[in-house]
Amino acid sequence: MEFLKKIWRNDYLRNLIYAICGIAVLVALTMVFLKLYTRHGQSQPVPDFKGLTLNEVYKIADAQSLRIEVTDSIFRQTLEPGSVIEQNPKPNSLVKKNRKIFLVINCLIPKKVETPNIVGFSLRQGKAVLESKGLKVGKISYRPDIATNNILEQRYKGLNMLPNEKVIINTEIDLVLGYNNNFPEYTSIPSVLRQNANAAHSNLINASLNCGRKYYDSSVKTAEDSLSALVYRQNPAAKSAVDTPLGATVDIYLTTDQTKIPK
Repeated sequence: MEFLKKIWRNDYLRNLIYAICGIAVLVALTMVFLKLYTRHGQSQPVPDFKGLTLNEVYKIADAQSLRIEVTDSIFRQTLEPGSVIEQNPKPNSLVKKNRKIFLVINCLIPKKVETPNIVGFSLRQGKAVLESKGLKVGKISYRPDIATNNILEQRYKGLNMLPNEKVIINTEIDLVLGYNNNFPEYTSIPSVLRQNANAAHSNLINASLNCGRKYYDSSVKTAEDSLSALVYRQNPAAKSAVDTPLGATVDIYLTTDQTKIPK
């Protein structure tokens, strides 16, 4: 005890003790500050925002102290307007609070385009013109005419469509085509295996056939899955014989399961 009193009476040693204690307190406070500032050990997984509306996204983000920034918007007809299509960082990535999450959403107001007048065009020409405008050929049907595959009518939702009507981009336009009974024509059925639904539909139209029902197996759970799914079976099957009536229907079966898709 006397030894401690003697040290405490020494001004130099007492100031040194004060200095050491002050440095220790400063170091401790710095460590606490850094831990709070960096939120050490408080990383959290990023929620999966895909398919959610912006209102739903903001509620979840506020609850988890995350910031949201919409960087782009694209149009997907199968998705709800304003719903999330892509996000960065990806779902389940570990981030700290206050991290900014970047989103690509489906357009709130779908883009519209004017329909061209393709009456009098051949099927191949009319299809090319529609696609250049961001539209698609839907169903094709035939009626007697002097020229086979000459476009007689363009329809939307069963009604004749006037040129320059505005419709949502990617809309399918149905076509009524001519068929010369005096010179009957037939087509072969192409293989659309390993193609997505859009490509299969387009290739069947090129062969003067309709894409019938699209059957998705249990591996297809979301709208995104349906876009990436590939044809693993078609009915009727492909054949090279030119004996199928124009306008016949081919059903397709789609999956994301690679083991089902023929090599």
